[in-house]
This record gives sequence, C-alpha cells and structure tokens, in this order.
Amino acid sequence: MARTSTASSDTIISALATIHLESNEMEPKMWMDRVKQVCISSWDDSIMSVLQRYHAFSSQEVGMVFMKMLSYVELAVKCQSLLHSSTDVSSLRDIYATFIAPLPDDKATLHTFVFWNALGHKFGQLAAGGSIYVLLMVAGLDLYWSIARALGKLVHSRIIPIIAFMREKLPLSFENHFCIDFNILHGLSATVDCMSLKDSDRFFDCLERKFPSRSCSSWKPCLTPVLDDLLPVFNIVATADSWNLNVNSSKYNASDGQGLFTDIDIEIAVVAMQFDPSLLENQRFTAEHDRTLNKAWNKKERELAETRVDVSDLSALQSKLDMFYPGGHKLGDSYVQTSMDIIPGALQLCNADGSLMAFVCNTMLDAMRETLYDRLKASFDNLDIFQSRLPSSTHERDDRFETVHFSWWNCYGVSGEAAPEDVHPHFLGARAAKGCREFNFTQMLPYLSQEMFNHEQLYLNIQASLADVFEWIKTVFRACLPKEYKALVELVELLPGKPDSPVAPFLSLVININVATLAHRDAKDKLLCLVLAVGHFTGGGIVLKEQGLVVELRHSDFIAFTSADTTHFNLEYVGERASLVVHIDGGFDKWKEGHNGWEDHSFFH
Repeated sequence: MARTSTASSDTIISALATIHLESNEMEPKMWMDRVKQVCISSWDDSIMSVLQRYHAFSSQEVGMVFMKMLSYVELAVKCQSLLHSSTDVSSLRDIYATFIAPLPDDKATLHTFVFWNALGHKFGQLAAGGSIYVLLMVAGLDLYWSIARALGKLVHSRIIPIIAFMREKLPLSFENHFCIDFNILHGLSATVDCMSLKDSDRFFDCLERKFPSRSCSSWKPCLTPVLDDLLPVFNIVATADSWNLNVNSSKYNASDGQGLFTDIDIEIAVVAMQFDPSLLENQRFTAEHDRTLNKAWNKKERELAETRVDVSDLSALQSKLDMFYPGGHKLGDSYVQTSMDIIPGALQLCNADGSLMAFVCNTMLDAMRETLYDRLKASFDNLDIFQSRLPSSTHERDDRFETVHFSWWNCYGVSGEAAPEDVHPHFLGARAAKGCREFNFTQMLPYLSQEMFNHEQLYLNIQASLADVFEWIKTVFRACLPKEYKALVELVELLPGKPDSPVAPFLSLVININVATLAHRDAKDKLLCLVLAVGHFTGGGIVLKEQGLVVELRHSDFIAFTSADTTHFNLEYVGERASLVVHIDGGFDKWKEGHNGWEDHSFFH
C-alpha cells in the first residue's frame, strides 16, 4: 500500500472501499482474529498507562496498529477530560508538566505528546464518522497515517456493509475510565458499547468536533442488536508471550505468493487467424503523422469502422476471420466487431505464425467493477475533469483529452559504449558519449518520468485506490499469458534497487481522461500494452487498423495487444470514459543486455 501523509479524504475512502469479503489478503476475518489475540491484558486508567500502551503497540501488525490507534484516541479523550475537570491544568503543556515530565525515564517529549494527542483527535474524527470498526479497516490496509471524510456512494455500498459484518463477528466494548464528572457531563457510562452507534456517537462527541448527523437509512445494517458477549478492549495486560501471533491463518493469507486472487479460473476462447504480421502491408503505418491530417484521416476511418460486420457468436467470428485475410493481410476497408457479449471470459487472438495478436478479458470481479470508476475519480480528489460527452452534432469535436504518464523510461538512456574507461561518468561533463550532444549522467540508469514528481500525490492515490485492480490484472496475465508475463516481469525485476512495480508485470501507467484517441502506434512499447476501459459510456471501441478488428470494450474490460506494430484508435463514444494503460518501455532491452553499455565500465560497479 502506498504511503503518504497528505492523501486526500476521497482517496482514503476509496482505499477503504477496496475491502471485500472474498479477498484473500484484504481480509476482515483475519484482521478480527488479530484483534482478538491482542485484547488479552489489563492496563490501569492513568495517562502514563496510555503512553506505555502506545509503546507496547508499536508493532505494525494489524491488531497492534488497531490498538495503537485506540490508544491515540483514548489519550485525546483523557486529555479532554482533564482539561474539563481539573483546575490545575488548562493546556496540553500543563498536562505534560504535571503528569509526564516527572516520570523518571522512557517518557515522550512535549512535542511528541502534543503530536499523539492530535493523532487521537484525527482518529477519533474518523471513528466518529463510522465507528471503531473503521479504525480496524484503516489498520488492515495500513492507512493509519491519514483520516477521511465520507464519499457517499462508496461509503453506502462498500464500507457500511463491512462495518456491519465486523460488529456482528467482533463485538467490542471500550472501558471508559474517565473521571465521574466528565462522564456525567457527556452522558457516558463506564463501558462504551461499540455495537451501539448511539453510544459510539456520544463517546466521540466528547472530542468536541462537529459531525453531521447520521443517515438512519444508510446505517440501517448497523442498527441490528448484537447479542453476543462483548470483547473488552484494554481490559487486560498483555505479556510478551501472549503476543505470539503465529496462529493458523492460511485461510486468509496468500502464503504461496500468488497475491489476492489465488483461485482465478477463466475460460479462454482461442481464435486462430491467417493474419501475417511480417508482411510489408501490415507493417506500414497508413495513417497521417501530421495531427491536422490525422484528424481528417481518422474521421474517415471511423466512419468505415462504424459499418463493421457484427458476429453473433464465437463460431461465426472464427468463420468470418478464416476468410478475412487472403494472402495474410486484410483486403479493402472492411472491419469485423468482436463483441464482449460472445466472450466466455477471455478471448485470445493468434496470428498465422501462432504468435499473440491480442488478448481480451471481461471477468473483473463484481466487487471491483462496481466501484472502479468511483475510486478512480476519488483518486483525483473528485476534480471536475471527468466530462460527459454528448452525441456528435454539427460542431467540430475536440479530440484533446487529459492524460498523465507515470513511467519508467530507458529509451533515451545515455550509452556508455564510447565512454573513456579512466574517467568517472560524473566527470565527463561536456565530453559527450557516443551519439549524445550533451552528456546527462542522470540517464545512465532507467529513470522516472517528470510527471512522477509533478503528480506524485496522484500516483500514490492511484496505488492506494486501485491496488486490487492491478493485482487482478497481474494474476490474469500470469495465469493466461505465462510466456508474455515471464518476458515482461523479468524486466521489472532488473530495475536498479529492485523497487518493484505497482502495475507489474508492467512498469508504466498512463491515465487517459475523456479519451477517444486518434490513430497512432506506440513504437517504443515492449511486446504488449494493456488498455482497461473505465466509466459510464457507450461506444468508444478500440480499432486495430491492420487487423480490421473493432473491440467494444465495456467498463472494466481490457485488451492487451502489440501496440508498437498495430495502428489503433478509438471510435466516438457517449458518456464518461477513461482508460488505464500499462506498458513497458522497449528501451529496457538495452538495460537487460548490457546496462546501457555501462556494464563493463570500471567505475560502474
């Protein structure tokens, strides 16, 4: 999970919405087991005990993180209690001087104490917006470094049901050790029933933050009484031996290293064609390079593609394609549409030589599909950049669209083949290496695109919000295209420092918003690129020009194809449409083969 202290509220909500009960890793059942294991010891009710508890729960394990967040909240409420009830203290500084400073050792500094109190208020606000169980979700996803406000649809459809499930399976109580006057003032009992939203709201109201009223209809799943015995939090003292977490949890962990989706089973239909990618007719780029001319060319070609032949089933598709490539190439301006409705799970299209032309998949899990677009928009902080496109009219359509590239590059890497052996690369200065007018030693190694730095927060948001989607793509690729997966992931593993890639087996992610691309080839792509359609739209099919194919991707469907050798573009669409594109820079072959020519340089090792 990507980390940042400045993730937006919408992004945190969208990350919480990735949780679902079918997941093997984002698994609420496992998290609840962890909490039960650490709720095993007793603490007294002093403020010093709260601080000691924080030190004890410094482990990053889910149960410990959950307890640590509750310790922050209890510290904030206890400080609030002292400020209300004691005449001796009027500020956090006074509380520190009175209760913490006299401690002989192992005490927090004033700065740390104030920081912990602030964190308690933040986590208290988050729990107040949902319940204590929201903090367990935050701990499970390792999102405890930030807080959030509600993003309606995701909260209603995904987060509240998970909270309802947790409260039923893990009935918790929170022992309230605050002073009697403070309890009476806020109507608090000695034990806060975490099952009761009324008790929970009353408890967190004492943090003196203004929260909107709950929607009874939205929170209805959490209003059903739970009759099981409550598990007290902070009721007993843990010993080192009792923190042994090596329980049998193989049910919840993907211990075989296969990630979130271990039981993937996709029916693949294979269609063999007589298309020969080695023919000159299929290698030639027939569109225009000039943008103005390309728009005119594209308009004409879209009209031709709109008249494509539709097929009713896979048998009809195979029959049509059997006669579609006489001599190994398409004749005339005809097109055939591959409808997603006829694909049983995935469709593999093969060239005449048996190589892969394209792979199409429509099996994204409902749990991901239903919230995919909302999570993508939340990653952009719900900025108003997702525009709904209306049907074409007499005015000229604007083909421009928003795009951002989060890429690893090596195609422009500086070669070391002609670099002098006795000079350190950093001292080459103006003495350019072969083929370079000016030596840029920052590009000796694979490097990140500038947009990675310009839009770092967006990149982190995307990683947090769509981690399960990228993991699903990875799993599908590994299961269905093992040869191609191996060739691509090998390059990921060769990155300097082995930082891994959130979009493995690819390295680069492109996000296109309001997208209907003009005809182009991605000449620098390695092997395949993958396009995942996202949004609420009709139309927008992807056209493979040389093959004469139109693939009408729907929301959450993807296609992987040889983008460097195929002229491709989109048909017009109506509605809101975006795409996620993942690929690898073909220049990484230079890095694989000889580290850009620096492999044998005396100063490179």
